[in-house]
Amino acid sequence: MLIREATLADAEGIAIVHVDCWRTTYKDIMPSDFLDKISYEKRKDIWIKNITSDENHVYVAENNEGKIVGFISGGKGKK
Repeated sequence: MLIREATLADAEGIAIVHVDCWRTTYKDIMPSDFLDKISYEKRKDIWIKNITSDENHVYVAENNEGKIVGFISGGKGKK
């Protein structure tokens, strides 16, 4: 396992993990039509903005094959 700072090339992998986690974690909790509307492409766009923002820090966890299996994002809180 490798944990490293995210690059723009990671946006798609982060989006896949993000969407898939929401769909499995919130199944039977959130309406299925809401979860079905969450798209990889829209999340990818969000993660591109997060990765390129000077206010966010995004890191990914890769397995031994180089596949993104997790991520974390944080930054300065807003008052």
